[in-house]
Amino acid sequence: MKKMLILTFVLIVGMGVLVWKSVETEAENNYASLTTEDSIGKCGEDASRNYLFLESEKESVRKLGELEGMCGSSISNKVIIRVNIPTTKELAMIQASTVSKSILEIRDKGLIPLIYLEASSTWDDSFFTNLAKGGYNTYILDFLTTLNQSGVKSDDVYGWVVIPQANLPNWTRKYIAPTDFTKYYLVIHENIVKIFPESDVGVLFNSSSYQEHPVDWSNRDYRTLTPYVVDVPKGKINIVGIEGYPSIPSVGTTGAMVISPAEYLPKFLIEELIVLAEPKKVIVSTNTFSALNADDKEKVVLMPADTRATILDETLDIIKTYKVGEAKLSIVLGSPTLVEYKGADWDYFGTVNNQNSKNKSVLLGFLQDLYKNKIDLIYGY
Repeated sequence: MKKMLILTFVLIVGMGVLVWKSVETEAENNYASLTTEDSIGKCGEDASRNYLFLESEKESVRKLGELEGMCGSSISNKVIIRVNIPTTKELAMIQASTVSKSILEIRDKGLIPLIYLEASSTWDDSFFTNLAKGGYNTYILDFLTTLNQSGVKSDDVYGWVVIPQANLPNWTRKYIAPTDFTKYYLVIHENIVKIFPESDVGVLFNSSSYQEHPVDWSNRDYRTLTPYVVDVPKGKINIVGIEGYPSIPSVGTTGAMVISPAEYLPKFLIEELIVLAEPKKVIVSTNTFSALNADDKEKVVLMPADTRATILDETLDIIKTYKVGEAKLSIVLGSPTLVEYKGADWDYFGTVNNQNSKNKSVLLGFLQDLYKNKIDLIYGY
């Protein structure tokens, strides 16, 4: 049975707080009606490893441990590790030390990372010019070689994502044209497989492109992402993914409201990439928020737990329709990779809107449904 979600806004006069009020009809799932004490069933095939994860130095692994304790079963064996592409010898060594320590620690706990290789935070012309010419090859190889010498092997990493969201111009960052991205991708791919020949390498694009700068949801224009991969030789993209999140304007501002997963995770975008690249793995990065502008009481926007539950349910409905062929489908649940949502709370623990018990139940119910539908989870916090 399908459901409908009717959203209205309630402005609490004198407080400047915008709250979502939702009315659900014919709901398949109502995660928010559960309590964390309810028995909701398993979230994974194996026994919980929370006793191991709670000892971790990484906060994301400790949170995963807390969730597994609530579920009483495993949830995921994959997490995200983010690292900037090194531009100096010193940075290469520092990053290799930090990343190798993380990989080896989580490996001992039965976890494996998906690594996001991100661009320099400045995204300036000189960075990309040097990258395309191979100017950072020595430092990239230093980083990868040191990882390998520290004991990291190809099968210790689920995959490498090269410059996630390269198609999205964001704030002061530079727009990357598709032909330029192909150059950057092939340079980095060559370096990765030189040291880790069995690794899967791939792309993660934002699900929206824009006609002008600076970025504004009102300027959005959804179109094909195929120009970013069409010139990459077959077999060199083993992972394809899209990233999309809900967004609404803050109090007192104008702009488009984007709350439907069908709009910010359109299936045609990912399916076009799958047809072209024929990947081994497909990833979808998304989430819901409990609050936007949480650090400004005059502009804060709160999303109730039952609204989050309905959006997650619709997200699952959309993802289940993706035609992925033989590829393994995973959902990355966490905060956005690059897009800056001011004062956003993407968590389900200690959330700003004070519906902590309900928010945890929303997440646990969603994790159970991922397991039932055989959709893999990558924990992205």
